[in-house]
Amino acid sequence: MHGTVDEKTDVYAFGVLLLELISGRAALDESHNSVVMWAKPLLLSKSITEIVDPSLDGVYDWEQLSRVVMVASLCIHQNSSERPQMSQAVRMLQGDEGILQSKKKFQKGLHSEEHTPWR
Repeated sequence: MHGTVDEKTDVYAFGVLLLELISGRAALDESHNSVVMWAKPLLLSKSITEIVDPSLDGVYDWEQLSRVVMVASLCIHQNSSERPQMSQAVRMLQGDEGILQSKKKFQKGLHSEEHTPWR
């Protein structure tokens, strides 16, 4: 956006890639609409199943999907200082319980804890 390339830009791009994998959509569609702009309202409303590629026909591991969605959400945070480091994103995807505690920071910022789908 600003022509600056750094680790946080790479983390954002990784979040976009995760959204592409989850949704089966391209980063930009034929009308130049962003997968991030499409997914953000669904992420905020916790409509995870609406983000998932319909061709999966509901066949996926819910815990793994929730983890990938949570990491994608953290990576595409508007404020770059709130994005995880790439090493943290990888550890979260691997299920590192210690690093997964950072999700609470994300949850408090966007959602009420009692209704968050990726507990």
